[in-house]
Amino acid sequence: KFMIGEFKSDLVGVITVGDPNIISLCNENSIPCLHYDDESKIVDFLNLENVDLCVLAWWPKIISENLITVPKFGFINTHNSLLPHNRGTHPHFWAIIENLPYGVTLHQVDGGIDTGKIVAQRQIKYGWEDNSGTIYEKSLLEMISLFEDAYPALREDGIIGVEQGDYGSFHWGRELDDASSIDLD
Repeated sequence: KFMIGEFKSDLVGVITVGDPNIISLCNENSIPCLHYDDESKIVDFLNLENVDLCVLAWWPKIISENLITVPKFGFINTHNSLLPHNRGTHPHFWAIIENLPYGVTLHQVDGGIDTGKIVAQRQIKYGWEDNSGTIYEKSLLEMISLFEDAYPALREDGIIGVEQGDYGSFHWGRELDDASSIDLD
């Protein structure tokens, strides 16, 4: 909605995994909307439109290196963690379990998972009254705010990323069940 309201001319299309709200919004605003089911169609579209930058907003899939290189300036990803802490899935859960700082990050997409250069970040403070659900909800709002603040500068000045530190953590989704169980004995 922000891009349509403020920078509609920057949008050449939207790619979705099938979210009906996104599809409706695109149709209402005459923005081409592609379904991410065939990567070759996406590559063809990006090449045809001579795309400069792609933004992944809460994107649930890993982007192939073949696709990453198509846009002139690559891809920027939104991630709800304070990278390099909690790369991968369920970062809101792991921040609390591991007692790590939490926040939101815009980062460049590279061949790894959430390992690209950091473009912008904001820390989200949490306390004893929070759980992974409450900090996740905070991150939804904060990510939108971070993107709204960062996009005009990205547009004008280009992408200036900072390498992530050698510290941090990574978690797969399959780790969640074991970490969520409590042994009362």
